[in-house]
Amino acid sequence: MSSPPEYPGRRHLEKRVARLSGPSGGSAYEGAFEAVGAILIATLLGYWFDQHYETTPTGLLVGAGIGFAAFVLRLVRLGRQLHGDETNTTTAEPAAAEDGDASEGPGENPGLADILSEGDDENADTRKG
Repeated sequence: MSSPPEYPGRRHLEKRVARLSGPSGGSAYEGAFEAVGAILIATLLGYWFDQHYETTPTGLLVGAGIGFAAFVLRLVRLGRQLHGDETNTTTAEPAAAEDGDASEGPGENPGLADILSEGDDENADTRKG
């Protein structure tokens, strides 16, 4: 069986795809369901509290607020889990790449054209001569 053709940036793209589609792919849906479930459960507990102690609508509003806070917290943790190395803001300067160029800064997500153009520098000598 033949392998796919070589093109500029293929190795870099394969590494990114493997990292993003690894074991964390299914956990994104799991985390989203947990986040939405937090709102539903906390709101239902607040509603039950209102019905049991006749404090309408205080329990419902407090439950919804706690559920929303848990929702946001879960999404932040999920984002760090899925994109932890891309959102590292602890360094003051971006680390230098292997060939001496500066790498992407914190929070910058390259597009497909950026990924493919990185390989152009590596293969420039083979096309010229």
